[in-house]
Amino acid sequence: MLISVALPLPLFREFTYAVPDAMAGRVGVGSRVVVPVRGRRTIGLVVGLAEPTPEFVPKDILAAPDDAPVVHENLLDLARWMSDYYVAPLGVVLRTMLPAALSAVRAPEPSRKERRVARLARELPSLLERDALFKRAPKQRAVYELLESLGGRAPVEHLVGQLGASASAIAALVKREIVSMEQEVVERDPFAARPAMVSVPHELTPAQRAAVHALCAAGGGESFVLHGVTGSGKTLVYVEFL
Repeated sequence: MLISVALPLPLFREFTYAVPDAMAGRVGVGSRVVVPVRGRRTIGLVVGLAEPTPEFVPKDILAAPDDAPVVHENLLDLARWMSDYYVAPLGVVLRTMLPAALSAVRAPEPSRKERRVARLARELPSLLERDALFKRAPKQRAVYELLESLGGRAPVEHLVGQLGASASAIAALVKREIVSMEQEVVERDPFAARPAMVSVPHELTPAQRAAVHALCAAGGGESFVLHGVTGSGKTLVYVEFL
């Protein structure tokens, strides 16, 4: 199968590529495809099928990243109109219509945040053993017993920042192989600090109620102008009508 691809280049033409049989089910009009362009990979958009020509051997697409088209026919028609009206290459117009993440060859990945976690490497059940090990290191003993009370492991930033543990004592315990240090990936919730939104019901005023009734009673195809100053509740009328 041959396809016509619009690329985000300052050229008023589409490019022809071949679709391998293994990808044929994932490619259609409006689909994104990764194609080779001058030795690099570029995202293009399929705008139609192409006819074979005997003197030209098209290159294969490299990937079809989507299960379904990302641009529907009506949006593609709008892009063609904009291209003609504003005298802009179709591929450039389509790039401006798509979210930035869909214009990248690789999907953006959030950066991983890691933290150091201290873990008890040795158990010291005997008080005599602890007295001998920490005879001249009371801060190390305090850190050891703090870790013990926290279940044997805790983030270093929590120990030092919130619990007041000595960073030098933690380092000394690691050097003595009483505590081990490991890296842990932090699970981040982007909405954790956002306050929960409580839905508040809104009562329509008599004027709003009259406007909603008028809209609902009207036949199809009629046009209305909703008049009101800023903050008078025009949006609520629109929401209630929907």
